[in-house]
Amino acid sequence: MSSRGFQSATGRDAGTSLLPGANLAASGALANTQCTVSWGGAPVVVAGSSLSLTLNIALAAQWSGLDLVTYAAVRDKNEGNSTGWHAVGTQGSVSIR
Repeated sequence: MSSRGFQSATGRDAGTSLLPGANLAASGALANTQCTVSWGGAPVVVAGSSLSLTLNIALAAQWSGLDLVTYAAVRDKNEGNSTGWHAVGTQGSVSIR
């Protein structure tokens, strides 16, 4: 399995594309002016047909105190298959239904 991570945000810096991928086999981080996404040495865990991914998301100061929803999507390296965007977390008083 190849572990690569990509970061984007609703208001991406350039507004048009994802940041370059990063190898998730070792600790690292990706950042733009919106947030920093970081991970430890083993953020990907595979158990049977399940895959778990643990990421730390640090938002930039301009997002402090706001009610936010975090979205994620998973796709293959050729972008032929994609889950589409799904709400995966919240900050503040919003909830995912």
